[in-house]
Amino acid sequence: GSLVLENLKLLKKIDYLVISFDGRKINHEKNRGINNYKNLLKVLKIAPKYCPVLTHTVITKNNLSDYDYILNLAKKNNFKSIFCILQGDSNIKPSGNEYKHFFKKLLRKKEKGFPISNSKAAMKFFIQWNNYNSTYSINKNEKSYKCWAGKLMCDIDTDGRISPCCNIYNKNSMNVYKDGFLKSFQKIKKPKCKTCISFSNLIEYNLLYSLRFSTILEWLKIILIKK
Repeated sequence: GSLVLENLKLLKKIDYLVISFDGRKINHEKNRGINNYKNLLKVLKIAPKYCPVLTHTVITKNNLSDYDYILNLAKKNNFKSIFCILQGDSNIKPSGNEYKHFFKKLLRKKEKGFPISNSKAAMKFFIQWNNYNSTYSINKNEKSYKCWAGKLMCDIDTDGRISPCCNIYNKNSMNVYKDGFLKSFQKIKKPKCKTCISFSNLIEYNLLYSLRFSTILEWLKIILIKK
């Protein structure tokens, strides 16, 4: 993100620019580090003129009330926003009730037409999740979507290791650099977990691959309607 303004011509060649944006200056810098906010605001103002922009917000105790600020700026500068849950244990992780309340408010904003990329189905899934201290479940009776990790999607780390998703890494994983993609993908060990709330994008992929019609329509609007 810090190099965007130096490479504006390259933005015309990409499908989407995804950049972290965690709210007001004080709260964003608590989450992301200091001295980067001024540049970020410039990027969010200028980049949407070159390519579609999607901001990625991790919800913490620091920025629980900043969604209006983010969404109003998104409407003003013509970008869209996606919100996700903080992974792992942390003293800035909101409680389960705080997360449920947040996504209920966000769902109402989506229904009013605010530029939110989280699908309605995904937000409803966040709201009904039982234990936010656990990002995945092996309970077969857990209300969930079908997981396509290791079947229709995978994660490739920078060192070439391949895994079913970004939650699961194995030291003995195949390596796409050494073994080639097709062979590596075919050898992926399927995850034992039933479902998860790990990352917003994983939920959206699974809903799309499960051919959930409403989610497909929502994302077609995001992808095809640039302005």
